[in-house]
Amino acid sequence: MELSLDEEDEGGDQFQAVKPWVGAIVPPTVVPPEDASVPDDELVLNWVHGYRAEDARNNLRYNAAGDIVYTAAQAGITLSVQKWHQNFNLRHTDDVICLALHPDGKLVATGEMGKKPKIVVWDSTTMETVAVIEGLHKRAVCQLAFSDDGKFLASVGQDNDHTCAVYDWKNGSLKAKAKGDKNKTLAVAFAPGGREVCQVGVKHIKFHSFQGRTMKSKKGILGRKGKIQAFLCVEYLDDKALVGTANGCLYLFGGRQVATNVKAHTAAVYALNVSDAGVVTGGKDGFVKIWSRDLAPVSEFDMAATGSIRPLIRSVAMAPGGKKILVGTIASEVWEINARNGMSIHDDGALINGHFKGELWGLATHPTRDEYATVGDDATLRIWDLKTRKMKAHKALDCLARAVSYSPDGAYLAVGLGGDLGKGKQKQSGGFPILRA
Repeated sequence: MELSLDEEDEGGDQFQAVKPWVGAIVPPTVVPPEDASVPDDELVLNWVHGYRAEDARNNLRYNAAGDIVYTAAQAGITLSVQKWHQNFNLRHTDDVICLALHPDGKLVATGEMGKKPKIVVWDSTTMETVAVIEGLHKRAVCQLAFSDDGKFLASVGQDNDHTCAVYDWKNGSLKAKAKGDKNKTLAVAFAPGGREVCQVGVKHIKFHSFQGRTMKSKKGILGRKGKIQAFLCVEYLDDKALVGTANGCLYLFGGRQVATNVKAHTAAVYALNVSDAGVVTGGKDGFVKIWSRDLAPVSEFDMAATGSIRPLIRSVAMAPGGKKILVGTIASEVWEINARNGMSIHDDGALINGHFKGELWGLATHPTRDEYATVGDDATLRIWDLKTRKMKAHKALDCLARAVSYSPDGAYLAVGLGGDLGKGKQKQSGGFPILRA
């Protein structure tokens, strides 16, 4: 499908900023009795386009069945690529912003935003909720990690101190807690043995060790090999913390001190995954890189070559066996690429696409075809196929968009431009390009 610009009306002075419809609305002469009964029919969620990428990272994983686990809005999602089917856990009541996979490969923990946010542990094969933990954290649960034996779950809240807690999650009991840092926490990981947690973020690295209910915290030592900055991701490589930094380096710690500094990317290291097959990193530079377990470079792939709309990497995960890599980008895309050549293993490119900035505002269904169109704050127009549940086409717009509509014959699309994400009114606001559908 080709989307082409046909003509444009700038709108201008004809746009009425006041609500012109208010005077035309009148109540019915005879008000019908109120019916508070539940309707016979109800909506059932069938498919979700996109995944949470704008403010979340390292939140795409393979489960034990080989399916893809991730989140979007308030939903925990398991995608079977082979069956092309999604299943959902809908226990959350606010947007989910973090995810951790249990060592058994089946259970998943997810954390939400909100005044009193919840942690939900659910089975990614049955989608059933296994446990719900709440009461300690405030504003959001922003980071989660399981211990290597799966018994404990570490969490970080969005309170002023970014409190780090350790739960015996099966019975919901709080084992220990400690203050994190006033600056934002960006990642957390359990050390092997399940008695130490590494918490990293803006200008801080902390190692929390606990015995019983007592948790002691010590700062990471950067020495001459490290530099204070934003520390964006962390996993353990054997018994050593491996940290991705804002200046593109990987810091490998020996105890609490930086022992090795490897220049990994030309920009920030946003994503990190350690497996038996090696180490995978993803950067702001758009590259996915594979390393040996002694941090020797193996291969690198430019996600721009795949056709990604915006190839800034937000999540990476090596599949068991090391033959493919799961990649998430800031454009709310989910890719599976070949670990040997970096090419998409699917002929039609990204597995999942979605709008990726701010909110989605406009939606219209085609009058005759099984398709619909959407627009939003990411300044893109997207056409979706109802039957295949895939994106058919997309077009970059010159401005944020608020509305979209098909012509009665379905030959054209009108897009209403405008919006404000805190940067003021855009020059094109009030215009409406007409596109051939």
